[in-house]
Amino acid sequence: MDLTHSPAGKTYKALLAAGCKEFDDGGCTLFEYRLLCFKKDSVDVSLQVIANCLPEEREIYYNRLYDTKTYKWKINNNIITIEGLGDYGKLKFRDSMLIGEEIRTREKIEFNEAHK
Repeated sequence: MDLTHSPAGKTYKALLAAGCKEFDDGGCTLFEYRLLCFKKDSVDVSLQVIANCLPEEREIYYNRLYDTKTYKWKINNNIITIEGLGDYGKLKFRDSMLIGEEIRTREKIEFNEAHK
């Protein structure tokens, strides 16, 4: 594996859904992301919800990481395979992005590198 072209040590994030919740005193916009946090030979796959609310104090009720599972991964010719996770097929590794296809809907999904 060519580690100069590897996702190891990086986190990638794809927007899955966005929606709104209204309340008498404000509301929240909720964003749901899939996170891929690559390590040397494994990847933690999580669901993340981030809220932008008014009043801001409401955000603590929604901001969460869910369903973290760890899988093995491998790369060959810039194609990443996550063993045991069939949700997105094989991911093409290009620049700071991973590109796949959501298996159920057949829609393209893009994971952008998340900078801390």
